Amino acid sequence: MLWMLLLDPHKLLHDRSERHRVVSIEGTGIIKQMKAPSSVLTITQLLDQLGRKLVAQGQLLAVAESCTGGEFLAAASSKAGASEWLWGGWVVYSNRAKQKLGVPSGLIRQHGAVSREAVASLCACARSKSQASMAVSISGIAGPEGGTKEKPTGTVWIGTSYLETGQEQQWRFYGDRKAIRVQASIAAARMLLRLVEKDHE
Repeated sequence: MLWMLLLDPHKLLHDRSERHRVVSIEGTGIIKQMKAPSSVLTITQLLDQLGRKLVAQGQLLAVAESCTGGEFLAAASSKAGASEWLWGGWVVYSNRAKQKLGVPSGLIRQHGAVSREAVASLCACARSKSQASMAVSISGIAGPEGGTKEKPTGTVWIGTSYLETGQEQQWRFYGDRKAIRVQASIAAARMLLRLVEKDHE
């Protein structure tokens, strides 16, 4: 099991004293342990890599985020020149905002806003509205309130879509509200980067 401590809003570092677990839960329900990378990258570094790849391929990214409240968009747009690969996006915090973007109200009633179906729909809506070739969606429970037995605080679904491929993945993060939001943004950046690299292997 990998244990991590959030020391900086844009960094995840390993520590053996105070620990926050970061666990990826696959769609099958099997818990997948995250292996420690050879070097821990900041979200800015991850997005720099993603941006370079998208610019080289002439592609754009659209974002639809909920529980992260603009954290991902802020990091993605923090460097000059991001408009070359970042189309923009929406902070769809409420269910009403998600519906305004195009997520069916019946889908939210049946599956909930924090679900595989919701983030898949958010990705589809973001791509449709923006005409971007890539999209990412983030919906979860950052806490400290709002968690349930079925979906405890720290539960986050992330959806990604690129060209003809896509993935939805459930995560469980630990820490305070800020820690969960930043970890979710980092996980989203890693998922996008892997999706681009996999598509061009």
